[in-house]
Amino acid sequence: MPTHLRAWAGLIALLGLSLAAQAASAAAINWSVPQYETGTNADLYAKGTLFAAVTLGPLTIVNTVDFGGRSTAANNPDVLFGSEPISITGLQTAYTTSYSTAPPGFSGQYLSLVGGGGYAATTAPAPVITISDLRIGTNYTIEIFEAAWEVNYNTIFTAGGRSSTPVANSGYLLTPLATPQFILGSFTASATTQTITMSSSTGYVIFDAMQVRTELPEPASTTLVAAALLGGALLRRGGYRARTLTPIR
Repeated sequence: MPTHLRAWAGLIALLGLSLAAQAASAAAINWSVPQYETGTNADLYAKGTLFAAVTLGPLTIVNTVDFGGRSTAANNPDVLFGSEPISITGLQTAYTTSYSTAPPGFSGQYLSLVGGGGYAATTAPAPVITISDLRIGTNYTIEIFEAAWEVNYNTIFTAGGRSSTPVANSGYLLTPLATPQFILGSFTASATTQTITMSSSTGYVIFDAMQVRTELPEPASTTLVAAALLGGALLRRGGYRARTLTPIR
């Protein structure tokens, strides 16, 4: 094989190994401080473009975000959401409204979103959320909503070695009445799938609903990409001309 072809083959092999390594890993998620839900549209993160949104309850639309409902049975520990690229494994009960209540002031659709949820005891294997069909190198933001629950079984979300602050349920049996929380997390996809493990220090993991949004690239990044593409085009054009010129003798 000619030397220049061997060099290209080596580069392609290295690129393949790099992509394989990326596909086998999951990115660390940078978590925000949990915020208390207000029961209004203002709670929903709206930047970027909606990638996926799911709820363990029935299909619900809040502030134009279409949360796809669970498509598997309530007693199935492995949860699917129709065609949405999100799944959950390891829940003890995938959905119930038996332990939920209506926090004061919550709107109808918002209440439908957080008025129930799934749970798993911490004595069982930890439940895992899997987000699929991601584009490597793309920035994503996730928003997870906790349910209005009878007792505050806080839930911790972990990805890539980074854990969130415990996210609270409402705890309507508490005095005074507590309010459920939501949390944001951001990451750059290093694989086509992203996993998030759920744990708790209070006996039970609770999950209700989440959305994933694709973030728009920064203007500087867009400019750099455009400049690189233009430079590549000019180099190819210049190389072609150089090959077609007849040398002067």
